[in-house]
Amino acid sequence: MTSPTSLKPGPLAGLRVIELGTLLAGPFCGQLLGDFGAEVIKVEPPGQGDPMRVWGREKAHGKSLWWPVVARNKKAITLDLRQADGQALLKDLVSSRTSCSRISGRARWKNGGSAGPSCRRSTRA
Repeated sequence: MTSPTSLKPGPLAGLRVIELGTLLAGPFCGQLLGDFGAEVIKVEPPGQGDPMRVWGREKAHGKSLWWPVVARNKKAITLDLRQADGQALLKDLVSSRTSCSRISGRARWKNGGSAGPSCRRSTRA
C-alpha cells in the first residue's frame, strides 16, 4: 500500500481554480481538477451554500452523501458576489495562474472582458 507521504503531486499542482458553478457540472469539474492536484477554491453564496450540500434523497446523520464526494480536495469560501466587497475579494483571488470554472452564465474579468462560460487565465500551457 502507498503511504500518503510517497504520493507525487498531481499534474495540475500549482494551478489555482476558482469554482463558481453550482449543481453537478461545476462541482464535478472542480472535483476532477482537484483530484489532479489543482488548488480548487469553491465560492459559495452566504446563507445557503452550494445546493450540493443538501442534494439527494439519502442522508447520513442528516447530511447529503453527495457533498463529501464532490467537495473533496477543495477549499470553500463564502462571498456575496452581489456586493462590491465580495466582487473585490474575488478579483483579489484571481491571479495570472488562475482558472475560473463556471458552467452557466458568463464570467467577467476585472478588465471588463467576458471570458465566456469557462474561463482560464494561466501561464501554463
